[in-house]
Amino acid sequence: MSRYITSFVVALSVLFSASTLAGQSAMGCINVQQDGDKTYFKNSCNYKVTVAWCSTTRKINGKRCGQTKSDWNKYYTQMFVLDGYEKDYKWQTGDVRYAACKGFINGWDAEGKFSSDRGGRFSCTN
Repeated sequence: MSRYITSFVVALSVLFSASTLAGQSAMGCINVQQDGDKTYFKNSCNYKVTVAWCSTTRKINGKRCGQTKSDWNKYYTQMFVLDGYEKDYKWQTGDVRYAACKGFINGWDAEGKFSSDRGGRFSCTN
């Protein structure tokens, strides 16, 4: 029984480390808080994080989540970069969905670096 538990723990640790390396997600770095018409994004890590985001309830620049024409980013409509420990806000966002990747990604030239499906699942490779 002990051998099976050890094998399971090792398998889980390999799975988590592989997914961290492959995706380079920075979701653990970003804290999001809504306060009235403002949505605050705070980077709690000491490196740059690219945040892709959209609203499910309000059109931002004429688009809601999932209304993109990109072949590789099919969900998020906005993108910006936060430096380490930086905080920024966006106005009148409504209900926000977001993804976060380590480092700088130019959102409009990101083929192969950032992708998302119609459901909002994403991957990053910097």
